[in-house]
Amino acid sequence: MDTDRGPRQFILRGLRDSVHEIEPGRYLINDVDGNRFEIPQITGLDHRSQTVWEQVV
Repeated sequence: MDTDRGPRQFILRGLRDSVHEIEPGRYLINDVDGNRFEIPQITGLDHRSQTVWEQVV
């Protein structure tokens, strides 16, 4: 994942426990190390990333 602090890789415990929809289309992701990542709007992602997101989540 490319973040505002550079590229990052992370591991999730499980989708149900790690990915939370804050508002429609806005998500908060918590990894196993306690880092939090926010996706402000899924529609703001590039097409490839949106496709991956829909397959995983």
